[in-house]
Amino acid sequence: LLTDPVKHGTNWSFLDNHENKFVRGLYHIAFNYTALKLGASLVQSKKYDNIRKYVRYAKPNEVWPYGQKMHSDMEIRKELGLHHVEGAPGYVVKLSLFIDDFFMEVTKNHEFEHWFEENIDGNTLFHKEN
Repeated sequence: LLTDPVKHGTNWSFLDNHENKFVRGLYHIAFNYTALKLGASLVQSKKYDNIRKYVRYAKPNEVWPYGQKMHSDMEIRKELGLHHVEGAPGYVVKLSLFIDDFFMEVTKNHEFEHWFEENIDGNTLFHKEN
């Protein structure tokens, strides 16, 4: 057991790769949900080129922004959810899991971060694009 990974020279770069895959997975779910709701022909339009490329052929270290709302570990929800967020800029998809909600904006709308910070209350974190 390493109590101090920095002291022992542990390389944590594998976490970056997991974060990339996690976020890409979130967007893959959001993109497929968008296709289900809006129709496959619409998400094949130019407006959705960026997300299609991202979920299929992400560049190394490419991570898109997403919002996260964390709920208490003591109040685990018993239902999962996936839906479009009305009134949000672009097309925001919310994925509700047992203790966290994740928000992804599939059209790369630049107002997404501002909207998230102004409209989502509680214990939140906005993960910026890199």
